[in-house]
Amino acid sequence: MVFLRTPTITSAPISPEAKAAFGSRTSPLWCRQLLVDSRLSPVLVGWRTRDRARTKEDSYLSGVMNDPDTIGAWHTLYRPLPDTNHNDNNDDNGTSPLAGELLCLFSLGSGVNGHVDVAHGGVTAGILDVAMGTACSIFSTEGDSNFTLELNIRFKKPLATPGVYLCRAWLQKRTTGRKAWLQALIEDGNGEVYAESDAFWLDVPAKPKL
Repeated sequence: MVFLRTPTITSAPISPEAKAAFGSRTSPLWCRQLLVDSRLSPVLVGWRTRDRARTKEDSYLSGVMNDPDTIGAWHTLYRPLPDTNHNDNNDDNGTSPLAGELLCLFSLGSGVNGHVDVAHGGVTAGILDVAMGTACSIFSTEGDSNFTLELNIRFKKPLATPGVYLCRAWLQKRTTGRKAWLQALIEDGNGEVYAESDAFWLDVPAKPKL
């Protein structure tokens, strides 16, 4: 596999709320196994810790969706895949699959309900989108902004609340320029898929400082 851009991984310690949700003795076994897997690298996600007193960026995610009754905990891990079949995966457009994926653990509360004890579909869409956005950003030039241009979602099963789930996201291909295609799915950690998505993203270069 060809890396068109090296991933920018910024490590971050697990937060107290994430440790309680995913690493306690009452947490699902698959959660605890992910947290102790030495092959995985914790990834800092800026939207979760934005200071709303200093910026209005990500206010929906860092405010409304950062609460024990909505998304009570979130923890992102990066899993590299074996680097095999060099140069065999390029297509005619000069694109290449990403040799790795993000694993986003998250806990949902009853504040995201649509139907009784079922997460609203818009929340599911938002989780898929932000996971793919994070995957896109770590393979972008530092300082660039990433925007969703197209998002397709297939709902498989209702997301029961409260509950703990896993969103997997990866970069399927990208051009040497600004275009990126990503995929993601939400599962329970044991392979039961609740929703899956594919998306088309665009990198927008940062404006030069005068």
